[in-house]
Amino acid sequence: MRNWRHGSPTGGIASRGAYTECKVTGCSGVPHARGLCDLHYRRFLATGSTELDPARGRPGESWILENCNYDGDDCLEWPFSTNPFGRGMVVFQGKRMTAPRAMCWAAHGAPQSRSMQAAHSCGNGHLGCMNPRHLRWATHMENVIDRAEHGRDRRGEEINTAKLTEKEVREIRRLRGSASCSRIAESYGVTKATVVKIMSRKTWAWLED
Repeated sequence: MRNWRHGSPTGGIASRGAYTECKVTGCSGVPHARGLCDLHYRRFLATGSTELDPARGRPGESWILENCNYDGDDCLEWPFSTNPFGRGMVVFQGKRMTAPRAMCWAAHGAPQSRSMQAAHSCGNGHLGCMNPRHLRWATHMENVIDRAEHGRDRRGEEINTAKLTEKEVREIRRLRGSASCSRIAESYGVTKATVVKIMSRKTWAWLED
């Protein structure tokens, strides 16, 4: 049996003699066996290499790259697991992001700014649509408008946790200047911060007076 204590089971592993940390270059993990940390040792046993094969270790990213030129008109369903909002999560170009964002990146290039969002023209993002032709870069507000147009944006009284009705919000705005925010808040059973945000239109901004 070969003694790898002072050698190298695969390329790219530095020889360090008596190892106090994993001998894979750049890894500071505690040695588990043969000078390798538990992660790299198990990876070596499974694949014969300590290097992560992107195609094997990141099937979601591989699927996106294979389908980023899809030219069909129907929604293209994400084939892997999704979060409670219907979106998959992937590591794309070394960064963790939602699958639609990764597909938008692969199909249309990088966004102009980090704040841009992947918007669905089909309104089926919650159903896992990944058709690159249905995706585009949009601002947060443009995405909000999209969701509202597709009936996907719950707001105001539609939200289960809403404490005020549209009528009460309008009443609060009309009381501006006639009573303190604290007094108004007490009357409607909400916090002063809630009243301030309503009056400054940081919340319920879409509701006309």
